[in-house]
Amino acid sequence: MNPLEQIRRLHEIVEPICGSVPDDRLSRHLPPFDISREAMHDTKAAFLIEKEAVERALVHAEGLFEVLKLGIRSDDQASLEVASMLEKLDRGADANLKPQRPNSTIDLVAQSAGSVGFSLCLARMVIEAIHQLKQQEILLKRQEKEFWNVSGRPPNHHARNIALRFARHVARATGRRPTVGKSSEGNFPSTEYSRALEQIFMVLEIEADFRRAGNWAVKQLKPEDYRTEPRGLLDMIGQMSVSELAEAPHQAIGHIAKQLDKSGGQ
Repeated sequence: MNPLEQIRRLHEIVEPICGSVPDDRLSRHLPPFDISREAMHDTKAAFLIEKEAVERALVHAEGLFEVLKLGIRSDDQASLEVASMLEKLDRGADANLKPQRPNSTIDLVAQSAGSVGFSLCLARMVIEAIHQLKQQEILLKRQEKEFWNVSGRPPNHHARNIALRFARHVARATGRRPTVGKSSEGNFPSTEYSRALEQIFMVLEIEADFRRAGNWAVKQLKPEDYRTEPRGLLDMIGQMSVSELAEAPHQAIGHIAKQLDKSGGQ
C-alpha cells in the first residue's frame, strides 16, 4: 500500500472515533497521528545484523584510510613504497576509466576521479564514509540502550509507539480513556479503540497483538493527554482552512502564536 493510500485508510479508521477532518484542510493530507518509526528495526536480530555490519565497515574503512594516508605522507621508506603503489593505482585507474563511454553520471564522476587522482578522490570518499558510519554507530548505540538492552524477548516497540500515539489521539479528541477488550467468542477486538488499532496495524503492516500493545499504551496515558486544545503547530494549522491561511496569513500566524503561548509552546 502506497503512503497516500495508507493516509486515506487511516483517516477512514480513525474518524468514526475522533471526528472527521474537512476536505479543504491541510490535515487531510497528513496522517491523523504520527506513524513514523522510532526504532529502525522490528527485531533484535535485525538490529544486531546492522550493528555488526556498521562495526565491520568502520574497521575496513579506517584500515583503508590508514594506507591511503601513509602513501600521501611520503616521509619515510614505508610511506614512499605505499606512495609508489598508489601512483600505479592512479595510472591504472585513469587508463582503465578514460576510454570507457560513460553511460551514467556515476561513470562521469569515476572518469573525473581517474583524471584528477584516483587515490586522493578515494581518500576523500573514505573520509566521508567513516563520518557517516560513525554517525550511524552513535544512533545504533542510542537505540540499543533505549530499545534492545532488556531481559527476555524485547517488545515490539513500533507497535507500542503506534498504539500509544493513537491512544493519545483518541483521548485528546474525545476526552475519554480508550479501552481495550477481546470478544468472548475468540481473539477479536470488542471495543472501538481495539478494533481501530487492529485495523491500523494491518494498514501499517505491523505484526503485533492489539491487546498487548493497546493495554500497554492505555496505561501510559497522563492527564495532559486528555487536553482538547491544539498541542502543536501542525495541529493548529490543520484546524484552519486553506482559504483562511491564503487570505489572511498574518492573522493566521497571530492566531497560532497566541495558541502556542496559551499551551506553553507545545
